[in-house]
This record gives sequence, C-alpha cells and structure tokens, in this order.
Amino acid sequence: MVVVVAVFIGGLMVGRTPEYLRKRIGYGEMRWVVVYALIPPTVILACTGIALAFGDGRTSMGNPGAHGLTELIYAYTSNTNSNGSAMAGFNGATDFHNLLMVFAMLAGRYLPMACVLALAGRLAKQQPGVVTVGTLRAQGVNFVVLATTAAVILALLNFLPALSLGTIADGLL
Repeated sequence: MVVVVAVFIGGLMVGRTPEYLRKRIGYGEMRWVVVYALIPPTVILACTGIALAFGDGRTSMGNPGAHGLTELIYAYTSNTNSNGSAMAGFNGATDFHNLLMVFAMLAGRYLPMACVLALAGRLAKQQPGVVTVGTLRAQGVNFVVLATTAAVILALLNFLPALSLGTIADGLL
C-alpha cells in the first residue's frame, strides 16, 4: 500500500496519471488505500475511547493522567498491529479488555486485508497499459526515497497524535 501511495504521489509530481505494474492508479484504487491506512488508527482510538468511557477500562490503567492514556493506547495499538503486549502497570487481564482487544485485533487486522483484496480486484480488472518515456518507473534510488518518505509520513500521521496526547503530555507535566 505504501508503494501505491508513493506511485500516486510521484505520478502527480511529474504530471501524469499514476501507474504501477502497467495499471492506472485512480480515484477508486486510492480510496481503498486511504481506507486501508485509516482503519488501524480509527480502531485504536475508538477502542481507547470506549475503554476510557467505561469504569472497567479506566481502572485497569496503572498510572493516572497522560501516562495511563499512553498505556491504554499502547495496549490497543499492540493488539491491532502486533503481538498484543501491554506496558508494565496496565492490567489488561479483565473480561472488558479481553473482549475489546479481541474486537481491536479482528477489526484492525482483517478489515485492512479486505481493502488489499478489493484493491487487487480493481487492479486485476484493468487492462495493462503501455509503458512510455513519461511513465514513472517504480525502481531506482529516487523511487526508494519516495516510497520511504511516504512510509514515514503515513507512520507519523498515524502515531504522532497519540504520541502527543500521551508521552509528550506526560513529559510536560
């Protein structure tokens, strides 16, 4: 998905319709990429909000204030994207958190997979285009820098708000 974002940005920068693997990347394809990119942070923040809204969720935090919020966000981030670990002090071994973390894990992992499959289906329906001199090549140092920059920007957009809510606020207090 990051490569498709890089191809899209690169295609717009050179003033041509973005193409990847001789397939055009248009509005329909980018819609699935955007939904793919928004699902994990939405699931993480929604589950964190639900946990904060109920007493069972708040009592599991080992620390009050911003650090407790960081514990909660980390627990749901880890369940959505990784192995399901939590910070020391956070008690995730309650029925409330177990059920909410199962939801976070299922939604945060399977919904993005559905987006990838939908994007693949849209690309499979297209007829291959012709490679011309003006076609942006998805190879070389320039494209690697573009793809790396796109990956860093997407990661920062996902995690900088949560970092500023918890860790930075904890440091300022």
